[in-house]
Amino acid sequence: MFGVDATGAVFFNTAVPGSSCGDAVSRQQLRTGDTLFAVDGAPVYRAPLNVVASKLLGASGSRAVVTFKRGEETIVLELER
Repeated sequence: MFGVDATGAVFFNTAVPGSSCGDAVSRQQLRTGDTLFAVDGAPVYRAPLNVVASKLLGASGSRAVVTFKRGEETIVLELER
């Protein structure tokens, strides 16, 4: 699950247990507050939520390459939808 900060940036908030995000949290690859920057190479930083959702959602079991920022660090994860 994601949230939106005061600047309009989408950030990671919580994961559903058993989801690919939940697995990434368990492996300490993803943390609450990580800012979403791109999905499958398409920039989504401060994009409208409907644009972000259209990039994140897809066929169940399909995969997406999702890029987050944590301060100066870039985190790239391949997550299952």
